[in-house]
Amino acid sequence: MPLSTRPTQPLTLASVLQPQGELVQNRALICDSAGNASSADWSHPKPSPKAMQDIMKAWLQWASQRDPQSKPEHPIPEEDQLELIRIACEVMDWDYNSMIQAADGQPFRLNLMQAFADLLHDPDKDLPALLRVGVHTGVCDEIQPSGLWPLAKIQPLSSSGLEVCEGNWKPAEADPDTVRSLLADEEAAGWIKPVPGGLEEAKRIWPKGIAVGKLSLVKAENREVLDSTVCQVNPMCRIPEAVSMPTVNDVRATFMPSDPRGAFLAASVDFKAAHKRVKVHRSKQGLLLFMFEKILYRYVVCHLGAKFSAYWWQRVGGLILRA
Repeated sequence: MPLSTRPTQPLTLASVLQPQGELVQNRALICDSAGNASSADWSHPKPSPKAMQDIMKAWLQWASQRDPQSKPEHPIPEEDQLELIRIACEVMDWDYNSMIQAADGQPFRLNLMQAFADLLHDPDKDLPALLRVGVHTGVCDEIQPSGLWPLAKIQPLSSSGLEVCEGNWKPAEADPDTVRSLLADEEAAGWIKPVPGGLEEAKRIWPKGIAVGKLSLVKAENREVLDSTVCQVNPMCRIPEAVSMPTVNDVRATFMPSDPRGAFLAASVDFKAAHKRVKVHRSKQGLLLFMFEKILYRYVVCHLGAKFSAYWWQRVGGLILRA
């Protein structure tokens, strides 16, 4: 078979990334964990509102003038984040000082989150207001569904059954020095607070009921975990929606045999201590108690090991993804 004698173009990254032809249209929705209003298929994204297009155009113009080299400490350092917010504020005539303000008790810029949720007509646009006052636990109260997922089949709420546990699990009891150090870090971060007056004061503050769980220690990951199952918080927790997560079949669905040749790019974003970025309503913090060295503590944020923590981060992460 004779080889072609036509001159060939050099192989470049740009040529590899350029698809050869049109991507298949009218694909089925692919689960991306952000609810039924979102899809992992971005081959033909829906057009954004004109104002959002103006913001993105200004951002791209700014990015084109920046050093493209990634920074090891953070891909977008604080000063660049503030500059991007300033650019958006100029385009939209938003108040810059209001938009950069972090919420009390959590790191989110809720005014900015609300502004983008309204701009994009997000289906969960009421979420920033819920985060501002603190989320509920679904224990002895109801969590209003977001409408992003199908309703779950839940049992009627119970008003009793919470337990006050004594002691902690063996890994935590066997290494108090490590636990003490980790709790000091949590207290410094504002995630836990002592309850002066102990159990009697806790019962006065939260007369509807308190729950004291047990700490455990995961040495491989150097972190402590509050067991909220043993004190019946998790069994009594009622999540209103059946949240769905992507499966391997969803990943496969993003690759269609009839698509043109091209390269696929993937991005991974990790939120450190993600659950603990969400504040719990003060009236529900009596369900998040634990004892260590005769001191009673309360979590003021969603903690790892609580059923409701995963649900609320699902909604927060979903809003971030859709926006």
